[in-house]
Amino acid sequence: LACAMLFPATALAAPQLTLEFVGPQPQEYLPGQSTTLSLRLRNGSGTGVEAASSVGVALTLPAQVSATAWACTPSAGATCGTASAGHGGYAGGSIPVNGSLTFSVPLSFTSGASGDKLVSFSASATGATAGNLEHTFARIPVTDLAVKVTPLAIAAPVGACPGDTATYTPGCAAQYSVEVENKGPDSAPNARLSLARSEGGALTWTCAAAAGAACPAASGTAALAGVQIATFPIDGKLTYTVTVNHGSGDTGNRGIEAAIALPTSPANWLDSDTGNNTRSATRTRNAAANLAVAVIPASSGTPGTPCHVDTGTYVPGCVAAYTVEVTNAGPDAAAGARLSLARSEAATAAFAWICTASGGAQCPAASGQAALSAVAIGTFPKDGKLSYAVTVTHGSGELYPNAGTAADVEAPTGSGARVDIDHDDNEADASRNIARRAALSVVKHAMHNGVTVSQVPANIAFDYEITVHNAGPSDVGNAGTD
Repeated sequence: LACAMLFPATALAAPQLTLEFVGPQPQEYLPGQSTTLSLRLRNGSGTGVEAASSVGVALTLPAQVSATAWACTPSAGATCGTASAGHGGYAGGSIPVNGSLTFSVPLSFTSGASGDKLVSFSASATGATAGNLEHTFARIPVTDLAVKVTPLAIAAPVGACPGDTATYTPGCAAQYSVEVENKGPDSAPNARLSLARSEGGALTWTCAAAAGAACPAASGTAALAGVQIATFPIDGKLTYTVTVNHGSGDTGNRGIEAAIALPTSPANWLDSDTGNNTRSATRTRNAAANLAVAVIPASSGTPGTPCHVDTGTYVPGCVAAYTVEVTNAGPDAAAGARLSLARSEAATAAFAWICTASGGAQCPAASGQAALSAVAIGTFPKDGKLSYAVTVTHGSGELYPNAGTAADVEAPTGSGARVDIDHDDNEADASRNIARRAALSVVKHAMHNGVTVSQVPANIAFDYEITVHNAGPSDVGNAGTD
């Protein structure tokens, strides 16, 4: 008899490979930057598992992504093998039962990388494979927002206001250019712009857009605080021309500041260079004053007399009066301001004045008998005032069609120099029309043998003496009798 014995079938032993990521992996990438993935290839344990030989791990990369040298860490007697050319993986390794190889894979993204990036790993050994391991990187929105602030010289400053870029003058305007730019690589819709005076206060601005950007508004009269730029493509640019009207009380250094910030959504936006997100420009203060002069005709003489002079005429042979007021409205003192005061028709004689000071100012002299030419006012504080009572004694023979008084005040120069912020009121004059007046009289006497007689006998020859008299005050010409 033949006997047969039956034995259960035995499975062939083989490696049992598992490819997995080690811990949390980066989920996003930045163009132009690098990151690292960590993964582990394990061989199983237990019945039917044998050591893995000819172990290899391969990497598949999308465009715009590259790998550098991997780091391999074996455990439990495993061996890494040899790194593949081009950093695409490892080959020729081994993993005993319950052993593993751990890899750190550095990845670099080009500066122009766009869209999501899928990275795939595969692993194999003699008689075994592991399923593909994939990881997707989402691209972080990134751009380079920049702002620049440049002081401008006003092309046509008002009055005597300076037009330079380094200083400001109380009572004058100062201008700035603020350029806001998106250097990319992504558009930045709803980027936030802030623009204000560094010390606070009012300003005005106009906006011009270029390269597809859109101004939030064409102009405005207030500071901007986190205003959204709705359309801000790559290379888009906004140029703000900002005007600051400085008050007469402004002190210290003054200027403006600007800042550009990323949109608030999505939250993972990145600005690749935050060092150019804020800029400011500062100016130093000029000493300034607002000097002014006024010439006011005044009546003189006793009403009803020939030398009563009103404010619109002058009478040759009579006195004409004027009040000349010289003021400093500030904001600063103007010691050394120069005053000129004279007859407007260039006559130099018969000119007198008395000076009265107020508001802390001091007269150069209390009185005088001659015109003033660029006479320095030694003490002239803000709100200081000089009042000159001027009298002009017109000669009886003066025949100027118009006559009056002129005055001029100029800001100090040299070490005490001041900017006079309004030149329109630095000169003044008052003119009067001529109004000649004369009291003429005629006297006739009968004369006989050179003697005045009141009666003349009949048939006696006699003469008349006729006297014409001008009691003034003005000379007359071409007078006649009939």
